[in-house]
Parts: sequence; structure tokens; C-alpha cells
Amino acid sequence: MKKQFVIAFLLILVYAVSVSTVLAETPLSQSFDTVGGIVTFGRYEQDGSEENGPEEIEWIVLDAKDGRR
Repeated sequence: MKKQFVIAFLLILVYAVSVSTVLAETPLSQSFDTVGGIVTFGRYEQDGSEENGPEEIEWIVLDAKDGRR
């Protein structure tokens, strides 16, 4: 039981570090309140070539209300 707890804790820790790394790489200067604008957030393998690593994901802003993100 203790071994399973340690393994689960380590997996959660690795996940938390990976999420914080993605968030740290996202510039805060992007405009989230311009409808039709493009915002980059996260990374994912998109071009089928794992040699160059995952590419940034581009998101289109569909709606903005009162400057909220």
C-alpha cells in the first residue's frame, strides 16, 4: 500500500511540473480579448515528425466579454 502511494505521489508530481512548464512558456503579452485573434498555448506533436519535437498550439479567440480571458 505504501509503495502504491509513493508511485501515485511521484506521478502527480511529474504531472504538476510538466503543466507548470507549459504555463511558464506561454507569454502573458498575448491579447485574449481580440475576437479573431490567435493565441498560442501549449505544445503538441502536429506535423508527424517527432525529431523536431512538439509544435505550439494556436487557438482562435471566438468570444471576449469585458476583457475577461
